[in-house]
Amino acid sequence: MTHPYPGAFVGNGPGRLFLWSGAAALEVGPPAVPGTLLALRPGEGIVVATGRGSLVLRRLQDPGRSEEPADGWARRRGLGPGDWLEGRG
Repeated sequence: MTHPYPGAFVGNGPGRLFLWSGAAALEVGPPAVPGTLLALRPGEGIVVATGRGSLVLRRLQDPGRSEEPADGWARRRGLGPGDWLEGRG
């Protein structure tokens, strides 16, 4: 997941959320629906469930906004563990 466009993304159309930096999470957490926010890690990013394990997302970008740290993005939106990751613009 990196520049150049299109990179990886969640959603489609005007609410598409671009994923610019991340890595596989090493720890195995409880099973969760893919896209579920599992943890916020200040200064590191957010942990999100996938179909097989989880990812630490480090940098995200909403359409029309600047790229930002994923943990700051989640805090700005009031998201926490158990919420679902989605692009909302």
